[in-house]
Amino acid sequence: MNEPMSLLVIVVPESLEERLVDELLLHPEWVTGFDSHEVEGHGSRLVRKSGAEQVRGRARRVRLEMVIAEQHARALLDHLKSVVPQPDVVYWMQGVADFGRFA
Repeated sequence: MNEPMSLLVIVVPESLEERLVDELLLHPEWVTGFDSHEVEGHGSRLVRKSGAEQVRGRARRVRLEMVIAEQHARALLDHLKSVVPQPDVVYWMQGVADFGRFA
């Protein structure tokens, strides 16, 4: 592992899942693999669109996670912000000390 790696997490409304997954798959030069998980978002700044989400006080989201070279993460984020400019998409990056496979 020569270049700095990051854990990039992107959380999107369920309605944007396929769009974001498609964008990630279109860019193998940046993204070599990722995981997706259904999650529920909580908080006062959360956009709750459906009546059920408003009653429940939380919103269904999809969390996309990938370990990626830091420079690729920044390029990917710039790209995604330009093609999916949505205020209810959130992301964060964390440094990765090590990453590999057992075999």
